[in-house]
Amino acid sequence: IDVRASSRQYEANLVAVVAVSGTAAGSGAVATNVFDATTTASVIGTTATSQAGSAVSATASQWSLAAALGLAASGEVGGAASAAVTLFKSHTDALVDGGKVQAGSLDVLANDATSGSQLGGAIGFGAGTAGVAGVALVNVDNAETSATVQNHTSINSPGNVAVQATSSNDAQGLAIGGAVGLFAGVAGGAAVNVIADSTHASVDDSTLTAGSVAVKAIDTQLLNVYSGQLGGGFVGVGGGINLSLLQASVGAGVLDSTATATNGDLAVAASSTSNVTSVAASAGVGAVGVGLSAGVVVAGSGDIGDTSDGNNGNVDTQGNLNASGQVNMGNLGSLSSGNRVDSNVSNYGLSSDQLGSSDINQ
Repeated sequence: IDVRASSRQYEANLVAVVAVSGTAAGSGAVATNVFDATTTASVIGTTATSQAGSAVSATASQWSLAAALGLAASGEVGGAASAAVTLFKSHTDALVDGGKVQAGSLDVLANDATSGSQLGGAIGFGAGTAGVAGVALVNVDNAETSATVQNHTSINSPGNVAVQATSSNDAQGLAIGGAVGLFAGVAGGAAVNVIADSTHASVDDSTLTAGSVAVKAIDTQLLNVYSGQLGGGFVGVGGGINLSLLQASVGAGVLDSTATATNGDLAVAASSTSNVTSVAASAGVGAVGVGLSAGVVVAGSGDIGDTSDGNNGNVDTQGNLNASGQVNMGNLGSLSSGNRVDSNVSNYGLSSDQLGSSDINQ
């Protein structure tokens, strides 16, 4: 039994604009990549038998390169701006819904991998008066990944049964701006990253008998962003900010089900790992020089895979995981084209008890 769905998306977007004038020159460059994919592998209401290892697998990957460069030079005033924008959206689901499956082993796997690189550069030069430069990077990742067994499904296997959802995000960004003018040079930049991934694995209202049973949800986030701004002139001003918002909704559950591991372990686990490097540097050079930089990272907090409110284990059925009240999934969703991402457990085949089972035997 081999049911597979696969999606691959690749996009490279390189934009460069140059403007030169004796009096005033201005240039603007924008590179935008937008991804939207739905990948589903499913077995619904089916009776299937195989002595070999079997799989229901959904795999999706999105890769992006967005680079924008603006250059303006003039005898009086030169202004340049650039922006690189990347929007990721994906739904990757592996599903066994009803029916009976007997196989040597069974993997129900959903895997989503997103990788994006952004480069923004702007140089403004005004020999007589002023130079101005501005750079912006915007990266939004909204990925939903789920592996589900539900609706009175019966699975019997002498080997291993794995229900696993895995998601990964790798984001890299570099923003460089420079402005030089006789009287004033002003350079500014901003790099904004919003990563709101939802990763869930669940067995609901079903019966599993196997050598071993594993239900796992795994989320990994890697973010490296660097920005540098330099302004030079009689008055030189450089300013920049890196803003990173990361929120993972990750859950693994066995609910209202009978799960029997005849020879090995019965494991239910959810994990989320975030690694962030954010560097922002700015300088102003001149008789009056001003440099301002800020780096802000807001990451989701609390026990991964748990939507309890902390009061006697009661569950917040609204399921809004939050970073100490600073940012929640609804807020992140509003930043991503208005598409709300939440951690409501009912959206992933789970009920009001995130990790539980009516009958688990080993």
